[in-house]
Amino acid sequence: MNHDQPIDLDQQAEMMKKYVVFKRKTRVKKLLVYTGYFRLSRYGKYLLSQSNIIKAKPNQDLLFEAYDFDIKLRKLFFDYVKKAEIQFKSHLANAVSLKTNDAVFYLDMQYYTPSKGENDKNKKNSNRVFFNNKFLIV
Repeated sequence: MNHDQPIDLDQQAEMMKKYVVFKRKTRVKKLLVYTGYFRLSRYGKYLLSQSNIIKAKPNQDLLFEAYDFDIKLRKLFFDYVKKAEIQFKSHLANAVSLKTNDAVFYLDMQYYTPSKGENDKNKKNSNRVFFNNKFLIV
């Protein structure tokens, strides 16, 4: 196989046969279009490494179930991470405001860089104008 040339969808489906058993390529090709070969092949390699447990080369249903399980697990994990992030930010802001005795400490100009660290001269000036309009200097 020439690795310098792109691999079309039919070739990708054929290459997936190294990892899983399937009779018709249609369903695998749909998933390949959605996920891409390199992502999907990792699931196939994992399932193939477990073939001594399942006593055969895995079929495509196991591949789809493993992929669906991973999607559901990621969504669940992401939901909990979002909640943890909100709680962390809330506790941090509360602790800093109590420590500084300033409820709106985050609006203090000393905590901001007007240019946003931009290297481009025009963008830097644009950011400064926005900053000065946002934080009305009195």
